[in-house]
Amino acid sequence: MKKRNASYTQELKTFAVTLHFHSPAAYKYVRSSFLKCLPHETTLRRWMRNLNNEPGICEQAIQEVRNQIYQAKKINKELIFNLVFDEMSIRKKIEFVNGEAVGFVDLGNGVTSQTEASQALVFMIVNINGNFKIPIAYYLIASLMAQEKVTILSEILRYLHENEIDVRSVISFY
Repeated sequence: MKKRNASYTQELKTFAVTLHFHSPAAYKYVRSSFLKCLPHETTLRRWMRNLNNEPGICEQAIQEVRNQIYQAKKINKELIFNLVFDEMSIRKKIEFVNGEAVGFVDLGNGVTSQTEASQALVFMIVNINGNFKIPIAYYLIASLMAQEKVTILSEILRYLHENEIDVRSVISFY
């Protein structure tokens, strides 16, 4: 059993977070079956809190995808992806986090409006020839015109291309 404040290797951290993302039940089973060799779920949440979770494109997620691509290239495998996006309703609520008001419309450009967000526009890439998926961007919105969505989509596709992430299709659930 690991002691409090135990250090975990980056590989184990990545495995733990990925397994928990795919199936919290499987994570609990593996953790209990192997003498609690994996960190507690509270520890995972603490690690995830340290990620940049501001609206816009998440550089840490893009870096993780690049790492997956690099690992695949080492075994002569090319990873290809779908870009999936959808709008989800969220509860309107303004909260203060570290002295900053959050919950307003925020398109990830450093400018927030005084309108409360009622939806999140979320983008995720899904590996077509594997089993990897990760959210890469989100935006807090009230409503967007079609042209604004096209602008955001184009920005994300351009960013993925610049980072050598091979997106073959775009899927929307509108």
